[in-house]
Amino acid sequence: MSNAEHPRRTFCQGSTQRYFDREFGRPAIKIYPGGYAATAEPVLISTVLGSCISACIWSPQQGIGGINHFMLPESETSDPLSQGLYGIMAMELLINALMKLGVPRTQLQAKIFGGAQLIQPNGTGNVGERNATFVENYLMTERIPIVAKDLLGRQPRRLVFFPQTGQALIKRLGESTLSPQDIAQQRNSALQLAARNAGGSVELFDQSVNVS
Repeated sequence: MSNAEHPRRTFCQGSTQRYFDREFGRPAIKIYPGGYAATAEPVLISTVLGSCISACIWSPQQGIGGINHFMLPESETSDPLSQGLYGIMAMELLINALMKLGVPRTQLQAKIFGGAQLIQPNGTGNVGERNATFVENYLMTERIPIVAKDLLGRQPRRLVFFPQTGQALIKRLGESTLSPQDIAQQRNSALQLAARNAGGSVELFDQSVNVS
């Protein structure tokens, strides 16, 4: 049968992993720094965020959506494997993948998460705040409405996103402090994983608080 009869339903790039999520009882895709996934399949997409940002972008009309996971607003390298680690490319890669799945740009909505301040006080700059400012400004410029967000603070977050409904679940984890060296190590680890793999509301789960 032709590709036209079986159109592609998922685009993944960079640091991603498929698995079966026992907690929610369905197939899942885990995103690591520098990766993204866009899908029309009935799967969930999960990630864990510190100072990094994930944008959950989807079409409510079509039930198609995805997540990215970037570490810094601006690129520090021309290495193509690292593109998804940086804000502008991470956003463009995800949006372009959704459009390839047939989503008109005018249908896109966003929920944004992450940007915690985890670097030790002697670190240079607030990476989480810079990331949060970038993603809000980017989406405003691109006229993609932000319907919910959970940004900044001092706690890492686990994020679970259901592209078919746009539901996003957040679990806040224990406070953590990282040195600039830790951040650099995370970035290097993400690059290594990418090389191997080359090819309206927010709900808090395990807690009784809703964020909107």
